[in-house]
Amino acid sequence: MRYSQTETPELATLAETRCVPERGQRQTLFECLIVTHVGQRAGVLRQAAQQGGWDPLLCRDPEQAATCDARRRLGLAVVDLDGAPAPTLPRLRRLAELLTTPSGPLVVLCGQENDPAEEIWARQLGVWLYLPAVNKHCDLVPIFRNALTIVQKKLGKVAHRDEFHGKHPALGDQHTRQT
Repeated sequence: MRYSQTETPELATLAETRCVPERGQRQTLFECLIVTHVGQRAGVLRQAAQQGGWDPLLCRDPEQAATCDARRRLGLAVVDLDGAPAPTLPRLRRLAELLTTPSGPLVVLCGQENDPAEEIWARQLGVWLYLPAVNKHCDLVPIFRNALTIVQKKLGKVAHRDEFHGKHPALGDQHTRQT
C-alpha cells in the first residue's frame, strides 16, 4: 500500500497521521488502527503490526480515530489507555465502545497494570484482547498474526499478493485469494 508523504511511517508524527486514502489508492482489508499517546509504545505497536501482516494507521486523537474507523474497513483496532492524559481517558473509552460492535474490527485494549476494574470493563465491553502494561519487551507479533488469521476467517478471504507487494509477511508466498 502506498502512503502519502505524511503517512509514511518514517515521516509521520502521531498528530499528523491521516486516515483518508489518496485518490485512486487501494484500501486493504488488513488495516490496523493504533490509537496511543505514548510515542515509544506507538513504535512498538506499529512494528509488531507490520511484522504481523497488518498495515498500521497511527492516531493520537480519539475523534480522528473514530473518523478513520468510519471511512475505512478496519480489521483490527488497538486502543491504548495506559499513559493517556486524564482528560483523554473518557474519550478513549468512548472510542473503544464505538469500535466494539459485531460488524466492527477486533479490538485490543492496552490497559494499566494491576487495574482489575478496567480489565472487567474491557471484557464486559467485548474487546477481543486486554493487554495490561504493554512495553518494548512484550512480543506482540504473534498477537497480530493471530488477529490476522481471525479476520481472514471472518471475512472468508486470504490476503492478496498485490496488496502487500509480493510475499505476505504473515502468510508466506503460497496463500492468495481468488479475485
